[in-house]
Amino acid sequence: MPSVRTVSLLICSGCLLLACGGGGGSSGGGTGTTTEQLIALRSHGIYFGHQSVGNNVMAGVDDLLADVPEADRLGRGGIADAGTGVWADAGVESNGDPLGKLADFQSQMADLCGKVDIAFMKFCWADTNYLEGTEGGSPQALLDHYQATMAAVHTACPSVTLVHLTMPLMDGGNEVREEYNDLVRAEYGTAVFDLAREESTLSDGTRCRDGGVPILCAAYTSDGGHPDTDAGQRRVAARLIEFLASL
Repeated sequence: MPSVRTVSLLICSGCLLLACGGGGGSSGGGTGTTTEQLIALRSHGIYFGHQSVGNNVMAGVDDLLADVPEADRLGRGGIADAGTGVWADAGVESNGDPLGKLADFQSQMADLCGKVDIAFMKFCWADTNYLEGTEGGSPQALLDHYQATMAAVHTACPSVTLVHLTMPLMDGGNEVREEYNDLVRAEYGTAVFDLAREESTLSDGTRCRDGGVPILCAAYTSDGGHPDTDAGQRRVAARLIEFLASL
């Protein structure tokens, strides 16, 4: 597996790996059923740094892993368990401090080089304060910091494929989040797993919107901020698995 891909996820690394243009999507391209895709991923070591929305995603992954025969099942654990055949995840601290999350992920990756070959992190809708100007932030400023961090991680861990995700949505008020997400999509094209798009798309392809702006579909959430229903968790997990299997 090459160390860099032109996929579409969320947050890529600007100056680093793939300055690909064009509008991407998380349509994936992995073949086979979700179970077959999970079995194929067992040959990799995966790490995902996140907060609460990531917990929802991983709850969906664990639910789908239950359908995989035990002998073929991808292992699960934290950073200490990371390695080939394991999908590890852990928190990146903390909500409301996206620059701190980037620093934490970079620090985590220093211990994961040579243990994983796919890694990614995500911001949260709770980081919107920075996008709105807190501490001099803006959508472009956050992308600039993200790019610099991922470039440093790539230099330190050139054998790791860095995947990139869009910022998750809420059931309203997503204008500045989508401004950031559009920057990511434009910068990295097909190197992005578009979590925001998956959260705002029903199984029949209908987009959930408020005044034209994408929102977290009501069928996927109980609190307006987390894809915490069975339908929500399974959708985002299955689409992420498909995306990773296509790398």
